[in-house]
Amino acid sequence: ISAFAIGMIVGARLMAVVTLAMPRRTTLVASLLVFVAGHVLAALASDYAVVLVARVVTALATATFWVVAAVVAVSMVAEHLRARALAVLLSGLTVATVLGVPLGTVVGQQLGWRATFWAVAGVGGLGGGGGLSPGARPEEELQGRTAACPAPSPTPWPKPRPAGRPPSPPT
Repeated sequence: ISAFAIGMIVGARLMAVVTLAMPRRTTLVASLLVFVAGHVLAALASDYAVVLVARVVTALATATFWVVAAVVAVSMVAEHLRARALAVLLSGLTVATVLGVPLGTVVGQQLGWRATFWAVAGVGGLGGGGGLSPGARPEEELQGRTAACPAPSPTPWPKPRPAGRPPSPPT
């Protein structure tokens, strides 16, 4: 758990900068594929060192996915709906944690620890496959935006407010 947590903490900031110039859809799909590959590697591992490396790799992939997914979620909706879009995205993380951790524990206890890694790789593969499907909307289609849904900022973080000025009220 510690290797994954450290990978997430370091990885989120690092991968936000490293992937900044990459197309978002490509980054999301690539991070899911690396996530799946890391879990397959962990399931096939013959010693603890390989599992440890696989966990750090999956943490970096997870951090990458969540950083980019948050940017995509808020950039696809009108400004007044951004908080809601981010909340919906993060509710998926909450549901996955609340349901996935106990389910993973049961799978691990009943079928062995490798089965848990295989199950997570399978679920991740379903998500990655959805991004690769021909019916998936290419990122280029999202470039024609209206005033209600402006083009995303080139940076994944908001512009800083001038010091000493309170935030302006929503309009």
